[in-house]
Amino acid sequence: MGADENAELPDAEVRDATLSAAEFETKLAEKDARIAELEGEVARIAELEDKVAKLEAKIEQLLEKLGQNSSNSHLPPSSDGPGAGKNERKPKSKGKRKRGGQKGHRGAHRELLPPERVDEVIDLFPEVCLDCGVTLPQLVDDEPRRHQLLELEPSGPHVTEFRRHEVACSRCGGRTRVSCREAKIPASSFGPRLVAVVVMLTGVYLLLAPRHAGLQRGRSRNWQDTQTSRRRSATCI
Repeated sequence: MGADENAELPDAEVRDATLSAAEFETKLAEKDARIAELEGEVARIAELEDKVAKLEAKIEQLLEKLGQNSSNSHLPPSSDGPGAGKNERKPKSKGKRKRGGQKGHRGAHRELLPPERVDEVIDLFPEVCLDCGVTLPQLVDDEPRRHQLLELEPSGPHVTEFRRHEVACSRCGGRTRVSCREAKIPASSFGPRLVAVVVMLTGVYLLLAPRHAGLQRGRSRNWQDTQTSRRRSATCI
Protein backbone atom coordinates (compact mmCIF):
# COMPACT_ATOMS: atom_id res chain seq x y z
CA MET A 1 0.00 0.00 0.00
CA GLY A 2 2.83 2.34 0.66
CA ALA A 3 4.04 1.98 -2.90
CA ASP A 4 0.58 2.81 -4.35
CA GLU A 5 0.25 5.93 -2.28
CA ASN A 6 3.60 7.15 -3.41
CA ALA A 7 2.59 6.57 -7.02
CA GLU A 8 -0.49 8.78 -6.69
CA LEU A 9 1.33 11.83 -5.32
CA PRO A 10 2.60 13.21 -8.65
CA ASP A 11 -0.94 13.21 -10.14
CA ALA A 12 -2.29 15.26 -7.19
CA GLU A 13 0.48 17.76 -7.50
CA VAL A 14 -0.27 18.11 -11.24
CA ARG A 15 -3.95 18.71 -10.50
CA ASP A 16 -3.08 21.37 -7.92
CA ALA A 17 -0.76 23.06 -10.38
CA THR A 18 -3.44 23.00 -13.05
CA LEU A 19 -6.02 24.62 -10.73
CA SER A 20 -3.58 27.29 -9.74
CA ALA A 21 -2.92 28.17 -13.37
CA ALA A 22 -6.65 28.43 -14.05
CA GLU A 23 -7.15 30.69 -11.08
CA PHE A 24 -4.27 32.82 -12.25
CA GLU A 25 -5.81 33.19 -15.69
CA THR A 26 -9.11 34.20 -14.11
CA LYS A 27 -7.52 36.80 -11.89
CA LEU A 28 -5.49 38.11 -14.77
CA ALA A 29 -8.63 38.50 -16.85
CA GLU A 30 -10.33 40.31 -13.98
CA LYS A 31 -7.41 42.69 -13.68
CA ASP A 32 -7.44 43.38 -17.42
CA ALA A 33 -11.14 44.17 -17.22
CA ARG A 34 -10.56 46.46 -14.24
CA ILE A 35 -7.76 48.25 -16.05
CA ALA A 36 -9.98 48.79 -19.07
CA GLU A 37 -12.71 50.12 -16.78
CA LEU A 38 -10.30 52.53 -15.09
CA GLU A 39 -9.01 53.72 -18.44
CA GLY A 40 -12.58 54.50 -19.46
CA GLU A 41 -13.14 56.44 -16.22
CA VAL A 42 -9.93 58.40 -16.76
CA ALA A 43 -11.11 59.34 -20.23
CA ARG A 44 -14.47 60.48 -18.85
CA ILE A 45 -12.73 62.51 -16.11
CA ALA A 46 -10.56 64.23 -18.70
CA GLU A 47 -13.65 65.04 -20.73
CA LEU A 48 -15.40 66.45 -17.64
CA GLU A 49 -12.36 68.54 -16.72
CA ASP A 50 -12.35 70.02 -20.21
CA LYS A 51 -16.03 70.91 -19.87
CA VAL A 52 -15.45 72.47 -16.43
CA ALA A 53 -12.62 74.62 -17.80
CA LYS A 54 -14.84 75.86 -20.62
CA LEU A 55 -17.67 76.62 -18.19
CA GLU A 56 -15.35 78.55 -15.87
CA ALA A 57 -14.11 80.65 -18.77
CA LYS A 58 -17.71 81.33 -19.76
CA ILE A 59 -18.60 82.35 -16.21
CA GLU A 60 -15.67 84.78 -16.09
CA GLN A 61 -16.84 86.37 -19.34
CA LEU A 62 -20.37 86.74 -18.01
CA LEU A 63 -19.17 88.26 -14.74
CA GLU A 64 -16.98 90.70 -16.64
CA LYS A 65 -19.92 91.78 -18.79
CA LEU A 66 -22.12 92.03 -15.72
CA GLY A 67 -19.72 94.51 -14.10
CA GLN A 68 -19.49 96.75 -17.15
CA ASN A 69 -21.26 100.09 -17.24
CA SER A 70 -20.89 103.47 -18.89
CA SER A 71 -17.99 104.40 -16.62
CA ASN A 72 -15.69 101.46 -17.36
CA SER A 73 -16.63 100.48 -20.93
CA HIS A 74 -17.90 101.82 -24.23
CA LEU A 75 -21.49 101.25 -23.18
CA PRO A 76 -23.76 104.33 -23.19
CA PRO A 77 -25.19 105.66 -19.90
CA SER A 78 -28.64 104.50 -20.95
CA SER A 79 -27.46 100.90 -20.64
CA ASP A 80 -26.82 101.29 -16.92
CA GLY A 81 -29.39 99.58 -14.80
CA PRO A 82 -31.58 101.37 -12.24
CA GLY A 83 -29.33 100.20 -9.44
CA ALA A 84 -26.17 101.61 -10.97
CA GLY A 85 -24.79 104.33 -8.77
CA LYS A 86 -22.34 107.08 -9.40
CA ASN A 87 -18.69 106.37 -9.93
CA GLU A 88 -17.26 105.28 -6.63
CA ARG A 89 -13.76 106.25 -5.78
CA LYS A 90 -11.50 103.74 -4.20
CA PRO A 91 -10.94 104.50 -0.53
CA LYS A 92 -7.61 106.09 0.08
CA SER A 93 -5.21 104.00 2.01
CA LYS A 94 -4.47 105.41 5.40
CA GLY A 95 -0.95 106.66 5.58
CA LYS A 96 1.29 106.94 8.59
CA ARG A 97 1.00 110.72 8.70
CA LYS A 98 -1.31 112.26 11.25
CA ARG A 99 -4.05 114.67 10.30
CA GLY A 100 -3.28 118.37 10.24
CA GLY A 101 -0.07 120.24 9.64
CA GLN A 102 3.07 118.14 9.48
CA LYS A 103 6.27 118.72 11.38
CA GLY A 104 8.31 121.49 9.78
CA HIS A 105 5.33 122.87 7.88
CA ARG A 106 4.99 126.62 8.08
CA GLY A 107 1.51 127.42 9.26
CA ALA A 108 -0.71 129.99 7.60
CA HIS A 109 -1.48 132.86 9.97
CA ARG A 110 -2.97 136.27 9.57
CA GLU A 111 -0.44 139.07 9.50
CA LEU A 112 -0.61 141.06 12.72
CA LEU A 113 -1.34 144.75 12.59
CA PRO A 114 1.46 147.11 13.62
CA PRO A 115 1.43 148.46 17.20
CA GLU A 116 0.20 151.86 16.07
CA ARG A 117 -2.98 150.22 14.76
CA VAL A 118 -3.72 148.51 18.08
CA ASP A 119 -6.33 150.21 20.28
CA GLU A 120 -5.99 148.11 23.44
CA VAL A 121 -3.21 145.91 24.87
CA ILE A 122 -3.80 143.19 27.48
CA ASP A 123 -0.67 141.70 29.06
CA LEU A 124 -1.00 138.14 30.34
CA PHE A 125 1.43 136.58 32.83
CA PRO A 126 1.59 133.06 34.31
CA GLU A 127 0.77 132.90 38.00
CA VAL A 128 2.88 129.91 39.04
CA CYS A 129 5.77 127.87 37.61
CA LEU A 130 4.60 124.72 35.88
CA ASP A 131 7.71 122.84 37.04
CA CYS A 132 7.92 123.62 40.77
CA GLY A 133 4.71 125.55 41.52
CA VAL A 134 6.36 128.68 42.93
CA THR A 135 4.60 132.02 42.38
CA LEU A 136 6.07 133.94 39.45
CA PRO A 137 6.56 137.71 39.15
CA GLN A 138 4.97 139.67 36.32
CA LEU A 139 8.02 140.32 34.19
CA VAL A 140 7.61 141.68 30.69
CA ASP A 141 8.88 139.40 27.94
CA ASP A 142 10.79 141.03 25.08
CA GLU A 143 9.11 138.72 22.55
CA PRO A 144 5.64 137.82 23.85
CA ARG A 145 3.16 135.74 21.90
CA ARG A 146 0.75 138.22 20.32
CA HIS A 147 -2.88 137.59 19.45
CA GLN A 148 -5.15 140.24 17.96
CA LEU A 149 -8.93 140.47 18.04
CA LEU A 150 -10.73 142.66 15.51
CA GLU A 151 -14.16 143.93 16.49
CA LEU A 152 -16.60 146.40 14.99
CA GLU A 153 -17.61 148.93 17.62
CA PRO A 154 -20.21 151.71 17.11
CA SER A 155 -17.31 154.14 16.75
CA GLY A 156 -15.53 151.99 14.17
CA PRO A 157 -13.05 149.08 14.04
CA HIS A 158 -11.40 148.21 17.35
CA VAL A 159 -8.24 146.09 17.67
CA THR A 160 -7.37 144.36 20.95
CA GLU A 161 -3.97 142.71 21.32
CA PHE A 162 -3.31 139.96 23.87
CA ARG A 163 0.33 139.44 24.83
CA ARG A 164 1.31 136.18 26.52
CA HIS A 165 4.58 136.72 28.36
CA GLU A 166 7.03 133.93 29.20
CA VAL A 167 8.49 134.19 32.72
CA ALA A 168 11.57 132.35 34.02
CA CYS A 169 11.41 130.77 37.49
CA SER A 170 14.09 131.98 39.90
CA ARG A 171 14.02 128.69 41.81
CA CYS A 172 14.19 125.93 39.17
CA GLY A 173 14.93 127.94 36.04
CA GLY A 174 11.88 126.66 34.22
CA ARG A 175 10.07 128.94 31.81
CA THR A 176 6.29 129.21 31.87
CA ARG A 177 3.85 130.92 29.54
CA VAL A 178 0.12 131.15 30.14
CA SER A 179 -1.93 129.18 27.61
CA CYS A 180 -4.62 130.66 25.38
CA ARG A 181 -7.25 128.58 27.16
CA GLU A 182 -6.19 129.78 30.60
CA ALA A 183 -6.08 133.37 29.36
CA LYS A 184 -9.50 132.91 27.71
CA ILE A 185 -8.28 134.32 24.42
CA PRO A 186 -10.97 133.95 21.72
CA ALA A 187 -10.21 131.27 19.17
CA SER A 188 -11.33 133.53 16.32
CA SER A 189 -9.52 136.70 15.33
CA PHE A 190 -12.85 138.43 14.65
CA GLY A 191 -15.39 139.59 17.19
CA PRO A 192 -19.07 138.61 17.10
CA ARG A 193 -20.26 142.00 15.83
CA LEU A 194 -17.81 141.97 12.94
CA VAL A 195 -18.77 138.40 12.03
CA ALA A 196 -22.46 139.33 12.07
CA VAL A 197 -21.88 142.28 9.74
CA VAL A 198 -19.83 140.15 7.33
CA VAL A 199 -22.52 137.46 7.27
CA MET A 200 -25.19 140.07 6.57
CA LEU A 201 -23.21 141.70 3.77
CA THR A 202 -22.37 138.34 2.24
CA GLY A 203 -26.02 137.31 2.25
CA VAL A 204 -27.11 140.58 0.68
CA TYR A 205 -24.31 140.30 -1.87
CA LEU A 206 -25.45 136.85 -2.94
CA LEU A 207 -29.01 138.09 -3.39
CA LEU A 208 -28.06 141.25 -5.27
CA ALA A 209 -25.03 139.99 -7.18
CA PRO A 210 -26.33 140.91 -10.69
CA ARG A 211 -27.04 144.51 -9.65
CA HIS A 212 -24.28 145.17 -7.12
CA ALA A 213 -21.15 143.46 -8.36
CA GLY A 214 -19.10 146.25 -6.80
CA LEU A 215 -19.57 144.69 -3.38
CA GLN A 216 -16.99 142.05 -4.29
CA ARG A 217 -14.26 144.64 -3.89
CA GLY A 218 -15.46 145.57 -0.42
CA ARG A 219 -15.67 141.91 0.56
CA SER A 220 -12.17 141.03 -0.54
CA ARG A 221 -10.40 143.94 1.13
CA ASN A 222 -8.05 143.43 4.05
CA TRP A 223 -9.49 143.88 7.51
CA GLN A 224 -7.29 146.93 7.87
CA ASP A 225 -9.76 148.69 5.56
CA THR A 226 -12.89 147.36 7.29
CA GLN A 227 -14.33 150.80 7.87
CA THR A 228 -13.87 151.83 4.22
CA SER A 229 -15.40 148.56 3.01
CA ARG A 230 -18.37 149.03 5.30
CA ARG A 231 -19.03 152.49 3.89
CA ARG A 232 -18.77 151.28 0.29
CA SER A 233 -21.10 148.37 1.01
CA ALA A 234 -23.64 150.67 2.63
CA THR A 235 -23.44 153.00 -0.37
CA CYS A 236 -23.98 150.14 -2.82
CA ILE A 237 -26.89 148.74 -0.82
